[in-house]
Amino acid sequence: MRDLVTRRPDTLQHSPVLTIVDLARGLATMNRRACALLLCWGARSSQRRHLRELAAPLLTDVGLTREDVHREGSKYFWQH
Repeated sequence: MRDLVTRRPDTLQHSPVLTIVDLARGLATMNRRACALLLCWGARSSQRRHLRELAAPLLTDVGLTREDVHREGSKYFWQH
């Protein structure tokens, strides 16, 4: 440990020090991913709600049964 203190900074290699810029970039990336995920979950929930509200003739037009709609509509918003 004493060796590290007495060495000159330019002789240290592969320093594990994170800069504020690195931290800010990491947080910004995490924020963008979290927002994208929330938007995806919201859209999925909305689409399933609209699917459940479709009338029977429209369901047959797109080739779905009430059972298909129930199966898809009963999934949680985070499920594919």
